[in-house]
Amino acid sequence: MNEIAVLEGLCSSTRKEVDRSIVTHLLAIELPHFFSMHSLDAHSEALLQSLHSKLNVERVAQISKQMKSATTDGFKTPLLSLTFALNGKPAVKEKRQGFTEIKYQPSNTMIIGGVLELVAIAKVLGFDHSFNPTRKLTKNDVLKNSDIRQTLAKTPIQITLVFNTDSGLSSNDILQYYSQMNSRESQLKAPLATNMLGRSAIVEYVNGIAKDIELEQYGGIIRSSLRLNKSEQGIVAEGTLIKLVLGAIGGASPQDKNKTEDFNTHKGKFSIHSIEQTRPHIIEFFKVWLSGVQEQLKNDRDGFHYSPSLWLALGLIINKVSIENPSDTKQEITLVADSISKLDYSKSAPHWANCSVMELDAKGSEYKNSSGGGRSFRVGLAHYLYNLSKDS
Repeated sequence: MNEIAVLEGLCSSTRKEVDRSIVTHLLAIELPHFFSMHSLDAHSEALLQSLHSKLNVERVAQISKQMKSATTDGFKTPLLSLTFALNGKPAVKEKRQGFTEIKYQPSNTMIIGGVLELVAIAKVLGFDHSFNPTRKLTKNDVLKNSDIRQTLAKTPIQITLVFNTDSGLSSNDILQYYSQMNSRESQLKAPLATNMLGRSAIVEYVNGIAKDIELEQYGGIIRSSLRLNKSEQGIVAEGTLIKLVLGAIGGASPQDKNKTEDFNTHKGKFSIHSIEQTRPHIIEFFKVWLSGVQEQLKNDRDGFHYSPSLWLALGLIINKVSIENPSDTKQEITLVADSISKLDYSKSAPHWANCSVMELDAKGSEYKNSSGGGRSFRVGLAHYLYNLSKDS
C-alpha cells in the first residue's frame, strides 16, 4: 500500500513540536482507503492478539448487534468514533478557516481508539483485517445482511488522526497511545439505570413478575426509577425490583454489585435454568406477602414495608429458601411469606429490638439501621426475618 491519502479537517494545534490531531468524518465504506486494517509490525500484532479473547469477541458481537438494531429498528445508538495514529512524519498544510490538510500513507496508520468498533464495522462490511479470525462472506451472508451493510457503508464515522510533524510518531509511541487509550476506565458505571433505559432481559423479567403478582392493585411500580419517593404513589421502584431479582437468584453478592449484565448474558449463577426456576418462587412469595401487608401499605407510608432495604432482604430470603429447600421450595416459600407478612413493619414496632442490625434513633422512638452498611443491613434483615418465620 504505497498510495497517498489526503484528509482535511479541524486540527488541535499548529505547533509542530507537539503531537497533534486532526478530526474529520468518513463514510464507513471509505475506511480501508484511508487507514490500515492490519498491524504496523510484530509488536503491534502481538498486542492486537488480545482481541481474540472470549470477552472481546462478545463485546464485538454486542456492538454489531447495536449497529444492526439502529439500522433495522431505528434504535438510538452512540455515533461511531475511531482514533488512529500515524507512524512517521506526514505532510501538513494549513487551509482556510482553521482547516488542515494532511498527506500520508495509509499503511503507516494503526487503530488506537475504538478498536472493537472498527472490528465490528469490518465484520459487517466484510473488510479484510488481521484483528480477529473470520471467514470470508458467503453469497448467503451478502444477501441476508445486504440492507444493513448498505446502510452502514454510508454511515459517517468520526475520525481522529494523531500525528507529529516535527519528530514523527514511532511504533513505540503508537503502542503507548494504544495501551493508554484501551486501559482507561472512563465509562460511567450505572448498570441499573442503563438497563432501565433499554429493553434488557432483566427489565422484561421484572415487568413480567410485577404483572403476575398484580402489583398495580397494591400501588404499582415506579418505572425507570432507582428509588421510591414519598410523594410518588407506587410502592416500589423498578430499580429495587431489579436488585431484588438479582438477590433472589444469585444471593447477596450479585445483588450488591448490580450484576445485571450477568443476568442478561446468563453468566455465573444466572443460568437460564436458575432464572426460570426462581421466577415462580418470587411470584408466589410476593402474592402471599403483599396480601398480608396490604393494610399497612395503605395506612403507613413511613414503615419498613416501603424500605428498599426490606424489599431487597425479601429477595435474599427467597434465595435462602430455594437453597435450603430444593425439593419443596414452593411450599416453604408460601409458609415463610405468610409468616412474615403478619409482622408489624412500622419503625416503632418493639420486635425490631431483637434484630442485630437495628437500633433506636436518638429520640428513642423509631428503629434504624445500625450496621453501617447497605449490604450488611440487608443481609441482617433477611437473617432476622427468616429466623422469625422458623420460630413462629
